[in-house]
Parts: sequence; structure tokens; C-alpha cells
Amino acid sequence: MESIGGIYPKDNFAKSLYENNLPNNFSAQSIANEADKSEVRVLEKEQEEKIIRKIKTAKKNGDTLGGNIIVVATGLPVGLGTYMHFDKKLDAAIAFEFMSINAIKGVEIGSGFNSADLFGSKSHDEIIIKNNEFSRKTNRAGGIEGGISTGLPIIVKAAMKPIATLMQPIETVDLNGMKSVKARRNEAIL
Repeated sequence: MESIGGIYPKDNFAKSLYENNLPNNFSAQSIANEADKSEVRVLEKEQEEKIIRKIKTAKKNGDTLGGNIIVVATGLPVGLGTYMHFDKKLDAAIAFEFMSINAIKGVEIGSGFNSADLFGSKSHDEIIIKNNEFSRKTNRAGGIEGGISTGLPIIVKAAMKPIATLMQPIETVDLNGMKSVKARRNEAIL
């Protein structure tokens, strides 16, 4: 998790991913193992404590929280996907799968939305030689360029809205009388 209820870490690990400043033996599994030590799957103890307090407040108020999820995949070869066929582009397939999850309302690959605010010279990943192999200075594209994997870690962020299973009623419409009523929603994300 990157955030829950708007509570972000002080030192966001994603920055080192975007800067392609990782050790040669970096594995996404190491991040997952660290996150598994937290009740809410975050990497910082202070953030965890704030999130748990906010979850308790939401529960007490009969409310719910959303959050941002970061998924990192390592060990993928160069060349997965295609730049020619829209339905076989790796980034399109990943975005489709995330958007298929109930309550996911946004998907970002690499520094996606932030890149829209930058000059191209500050957004694109320059190609370099690193350890006698082609690489990139940065990984702002999130390991995918033109629908094809680059061999760098694939970085995907997804935004999940608060689920609608509230303990307090919200306004809706009674279809029998076409009148505004207060009701509790009962859908759940499984």
C-alpha cells in the first residue's frame, strides 16, 4: 500500500524505483516481505500507526476509506507486449486487469499522471549502457515503453475509492415512488 485514507509515507520507496536507483539484486519480493510485517501492508511504522488510527475513526463513524496501491514486478524479460496491436500492449492489458477490480478508479503506470506536468526532456527515460547492457537512466515509464516491457521493474499504481458498504445511510432514490430516501448500501468487494 502506498496510502490509505490520504496518509502517505514520509519516504516513498517508489521514488527510488522511478529514479532507477536500485541495487543489481533488487527484487519486488523484498518489498512484499517488508510490507507483510505491517498490519496494513505499509513500509513505515509511523504511517502504519496513523492509518490504524484513521481506520478506527472511520469504523467508529460508520464510514470507509480508500487508498493507493503500488504493485512492482521484477524479473520480466525485455520485449513482452507489442507496440502494434492495441489489444496486446502490455500496459493496456495491465490497466484493463486493474480496472476490472471493483472500486478501482484510476491506474497509473510509472510516473504516469505526474509526467503530464513535465517537459518531455524531464519525462522520458534516457537509454544508457549499464553493466555492459542497455538500460535507462530513470524508470519514469514504469518498465513499459510503447506497450513493450523494457526489462526494468514494472511499476503500477491503482487508486481504490472507499467501498460503499457504509454503516450510516446515504441518499438514494426509491424506484417505486421515485422519491429521495436515506438508505444503507450493502455491496462488498471480495
